Amino acid sequence: MQGDSVHATVTVQETPVVIAGKTPGKSFSTASIASTQTIHNDLASLSQELAAFKRHGNPPFVDVQSFAERIWRANLSYETAIAKLEREKQMLTKQIDTIWGSFDTLIRPLWRVDDAVVPIYDALADIRIRLEDIYSQKVEVLASPLPNDQDEKDLFEEELVEAQRRLHEIEEKHVIDGKFVPENWKTGDRVPSGQAVVANLLAKCYRLVRMINEADPVVDKQLIPVQIRLENVIRALKQFKSALYTQEEVEPLELTSLQFHVDGIANLQKQGSFVDESHPLVIPQGQAILHEMLEEAYDLIHECIVELENRESKQEKSSEVETLIGRVSGVLESLNVTTPTATSSSAKSVATNNKADLLASGPALHTISETLSDGYKFIKTGTKGAADVIDNGSSSLASMVRSGLSAVGKAFGLIETLDPTLQPTHDRLVSLKKALTTLRNERNKTIADRIRTGGEVSVFEADKFERQEYGIRTHLVVLEEIDMDRDEDGKFTNAEGGAPSNGQAQLKALLEECFILAYELL
Repeated sequence: MQGDSVHATVTVQETPVVIAGKTPGKSFSTASIASTQTIHNDLASLSQELAAFKRHGNPPFVDVQSFAERIWRANLSYETAIAKLEREKQMLTKQIDTIWGSFDTLIRPLWRVDDAVVPIYDALADIRIRLEDIYSQKVEVLASPLPNDQDEKDLFEEELVEAQRRLHEIEEKHVIDGKFVPENWKTGDRVPSGQAVVANLLAKCYRLVRMINEADPVVDKQLIPVQIRLENVIRALKQFKSALYTQEEVEPLELTSLQFHVDGIANLQKQGSFVDESHPLVIPQGQAILHEMLEEAYDLIHECIVELENRESKQEKSSEVETLIGRVSGVLESLNVTTPTATSSSAKSVATNNKADLLASGPALHTISETLSDGYKFIKTGTKGAADVIDNGSSSLASMVRSGLSAVGKAFGLIETLDPTLQPTHDRLVSLKKALTTLRNERNKTIADRIRTGGEVSVFEADKFERQEYGIRTHLVVLEEIDMDRDEDGKFTNAEGGAPSNGQAQLKALLEECFILAYELL
């Protein structure tokens, strides 16, 4: 049947599809793909036409047939574009490998590794060899037609975490002002030669870490439609958010439409899992990926609502808030997969790789956390509730800091193993975050409905918000208890009173994120 479809494309592409009330020339062409942006614009146009057409009651059969042909061609164009991007990715990967090889050849006769940094070089070389083994073994396991053994997956994960821990340890002990130095090195001493060689080796190690993470199995093919829908709505929300941040004119009803779309995807879950309707008892692979994408979509909706409300209220921000917003914006920009100017596939690939390498570096994450903590301290110490936050014009800051803490907390969870004795604290914080996020999403639905209808807060909604506030303050009391249970150094303690080092950064980011969620709701 697929072969027939391809043949049909060739025979009908010369005749544009004509829809009632539309001029010829709107059909998709699969003969040549101009750009990903063109396809995106065509799909957006088709989606808008379908939405408008649905409001006119029962459409004539000829119009339905025309839409079916256009959607079919749109799908072919999409699949062709995706295949093209995959080929480009493979080509770019091959090119960067060639560049690394050429660079190795270039620096070999020009640089000598000083005896003082030979131990660092040897340690990095050992880590690189182990990472290459992990990557090759993981690819082999994933390519096997046999079911993947969970024990093998856990082993790969443990070895990867250990390799990352060693990389972070090397950076913390031997990197000062961007230079690799021995342990007893002091400021003013001679910088050992061979810096480029060692830096090159460290970069390769982090690149291998990224490649191992990217080799994880993707979402089950049964859930690919859900993943595509989430990708599209997240992309649209990011564009809406970018327009708000750059003071462009936006249509608030567009945000309510996106809210409905995300709610519709969330409602596809059965008992908290995305499943195939034909096999409802089987939970397909990729649940964590889809849940993370759904969480990102709801976070983006909240950030957009905050900016819309700030735009309507026209509140002035203090100079201190403006400064903090500028610093946090820089952090968020470094964490974003793409920037507004990175539209080409190659630019997106580079931006994604930079983000992955950044989030795999412990020292880089700690530096980012310090900036986010400054924003968190301002919000927590300068406010008693969300009303004060909004009065100070810092609701945008709160939303941005929470977004950054969420990303950093997840990154810390990937690079360091949580100590088992701290698991109860982690579970309590995750439960609190889930409860607060649910309350936030429910409130955002109400706000989106108000934007759509243009109405005021009803008595029922006011009573509901008042009841929610009691629950939020109860959650705040629990958060304060967890915060007070930390030792004098600010570390989380276990039941025995100890403060294991593994997992502290992850728990700190999670606690601060929960506090900001509560403040935003009050």
